[in-house]
Amino acid sequence: MNANGSGLQGLLARLLVDERALQVFRQIPDSLVREYGLTVSQADALKGLDATGLDFTARTVRTKREDRLGQRFPLTFSLLRAAGRLDEVIDSYALATLPIRRREESRLLTEAQRFVTFLDGMSQPDLPPYTPDLARYELLRLDLSVAAAPEPAQADRTQADDTPPADLDDERIGTAVPVLSQNVLIGSFTYDVVGLVEKLLAGPCVPDAHKAPTSLVLVEAAEESSFLVYRVPPAVLAILTRCDGSSTFREIASTRLDGASAGSILRGCLQRGIVRLRQGGNGSPGRPSIPRY
Repeated sequence: MNANGSGLQGLLARLLVDERALQVFRQIPDSLVREYGLTVSQADALKGLDATGLDFTARTVRTKREDRLGQRFPLTFSLLRAAGRLDEVIDSYALATLPIRRREESRLLTEAQRFVTFLDGMSQPDLPPYTPDLARYELLRLDLSVAAAPEPAQADRTQADDTPPADLDDERIGTAVPVLSQNVLIGSFTYDVVGLVEKLLAGPCVPDAHKAPTSLVLVEAAEESSFLVYRVPPAVLAILTRCDGSSTFREIASTRLDGASAGSILRGCLQRGIVRLRQGGNGSPGRPSIPRY
């Protein structure tokens, strides 16, 4: 069988995850053959596939996808399992999305992003309402863990362009450009995901939770293979949102905040390694936009 045609690959991938499409193909194959633009030889090859073997392959593909997602979302899977909804959610996800054919890291992250999007769009009253928030938190950690390290030349150039805050006089600090460090991501959530994580780490359960808008900064500590998690109030979030490479330190420090000093907040973020400084807008851009999860 010639498996080079995109139409053939697309239909075969669908038959491996969509039981209803498989039934339609067995009964009236020509409808799907036309939909996917298969040639006569491709259609004959698919029609000749052994039904038992195809069903076994479909189950294998589903199991592998579930296993990979379970490794990336251990707490979300623990919650869904405790709620008695894991099989239903995974079955629905497998029917709604096709497997991804990409290089390893890109495929894993894309699959994880699609899973979070799918959970966000689910409308099922029995699903714990904070499930998407919990999954977004785990995606935040995954995104940091699989982020590609810069090439050596780029890393050297970034270090040269960075401006150590302790060595700057006020004038140079004022014209430097604050950006988020490469090992930092920001997440905003409807529920207190930190409290949910603590409860789920204590054992399988379906925690009670009320809406409590929460913003977090996650910092990957590479030397410790761990993450630092900071809860940030609205004032800090407002300052970090401006650290997108488009404003100088002086401009951000002049931001008006109720009951807080923007300059003090910015210096505190520099000291903790959440933000770094660039001179003249050159060199590595850091994270030019603020990722939202």
